[in-house]
Amino acid sequence: MKSSVVISTEEVSSNPNDLYLRLAYPEDYAAICAIQDEVMAELIKNNDKNLFIPTENSKIREYLEREDVLFLCGQTSDTVGAYAYTFFGSDIECDLSCHFDYQQPVATFDTVVVRGKHRGNGIHAKLLRLSITEAVLRGCSIMAATVDPNNVHSLNNFLKSGFKVLKTIDNEEGYSGYKRYIVYKILSKEEVI
Repeated sequence: MKSSVVISTEEVSSNPNDLYLRLAYPEDYAAICAIQDEVMAELIKNNDKNLFIPTENSKIREYLEREDVLFLCGQTSDTVGAYAYTFFGSDIECDLSCHFDYQQPVATFDTVVVRGKHRGNGIHAKLLRLSITEAVLRGCSIMAATVDPNNVHSLNNFLKSGFKVLKTIDNEEGYSGYKRYIVYKILSKEEVI
């Protein structure tokens, strides 16, 4: 099952800054890698590289193909301006279900990236909301994510969406040297949009 979420396919505006959200496809691979490279270069330039752990390009390609990954993107009239992906399988190295003494399925909202010119428009929150809906439709009871404590905008988006901080990690596999909060939210059917 690729996705249960019904995503708006409204007409693409002629304004290159207008985004609509859609499922990402393998043919979006190059555009998604370009966004990640652009954002990472910006973070390095601003001495904020710890705010984001880039994903290996080969993993991005794999995630675009997997049925247990919801991969969304924000499309403009000419390119992809944002993306996010959520894991629903426990065989992915970034799965956060091991942090919960809970026998129900846990969705891991792993990554969200928004190009600079699209920030401040609620894209992170919209991508998160769609991912929560998908998680509920797939029978998940919890959604978890990691966020750098200094990434105030992302952290605030999670907190405004009802997430709570579970704990701080900094030396776990995949996060070595990076301090992260694990945030989580108990999901309910009322959150389906």
